[in-house]
Amino acid sequence: MKMSQIKVKQFKSLPRQKGVTLIELVVGAVIVALALAALVGVINALRGDGKTSAEIDRLNLGFEKALGYLATSQDTSAISNDIVIRNGGVAADAISMPSTIKTKFGGTTVYAPASLNSPNDAVSATQTNIDEKNCLNYVKAQGASFARTTVNGQVVKDVTDTVVKDAALSAACANTAAGNTVEFVRLKS
Repeated sequence: MKMSQIKVKQFKSLPRQKGVTLIELVVGAVIVALALAALVGVINALRGDGKTSAEIDRLNLGFEKALGYLATSQDTSAISNDIVIRNGGVAADAISMPSTIKTKFGGTTVYAPASLNSPNDAVSATQTNIDEKNCLNYVKAQGASFARTTVNGQVVKDVTDTVVKDAALSAACANTAAGNTVEFVRLKS
């Protein structure tokens, strides 16, 4: 038998489907959901970094104005939130009531005299209600530029240190129930 003589039986094919199947719809929905979840994660991370950056700027401005005010003073005993506010060290949106300074983290900042080497030779800013993630990022980014930094009473950077101690910081920032309290201290001179 020759090849040309073999009859090939043709099967009738099913009609071509139109649209998409349920499985294709579910797979597409899962892909879209995963993409949206990743996008939300990125946006939340950027918002957190924006808060940290804005609060660093606020804190530095407050210290700049406090130390500028004290340039002619022998000690820091006069420093307070009122002095920092009156000297332009706080953005208007951060002031609540006459002398309460709000942070971007939802807590408050209190400027006060501090002592490192001698009585009233430094200024401190104590900030409250900082969650664990922001505490870690904020203190890592800012803490080394101060003479002393404490978190919940634990020293994470002392006068003789050049950097924040990471292990001490991680342990100190773990106070998530009530929020963390961070104190930054800068020498007057």
